[in-house]
Amino acid sequence: MKRKTLALIVVTAFVVSLAGLSMAARSGKAVYESVCSACHATGVVGAPMFGTDDWKKLAREGIDDLLEEALEGKNAMPPKGSCTECSKEEIKAAIQYMLDSAK
Repeated sequence: MKRKTLALIVVTAFVVSLAGLSMAARSGKAVYESVCSACHATGVVGAPMFGTDDWKKLAREGIDDLLEEALEGKNAMPPKGSCTECSKEEIKAAIQYMLDSAK
């Protein structure tokens, strides 16, 4: 009985560790490419364009203010830029990725 219990504990721990791996936060680049680029690559409806001075200007606001705007939505951008499954950390990473693209 003790062996079965120990085996069950080991298997459960393994499964939980695998689940944690699949729930790891995506990089800013990954979030940008899968969601944000739909608007920010071309500047749809006035969205700040990736890789331009637009992001230098926005950097002055600070990432925390930009994050709050992104989470709540701003102008034509819906809350979280329509990435409902994105965590706050993933949204912040995507913003930082776009800020780092500024030329």
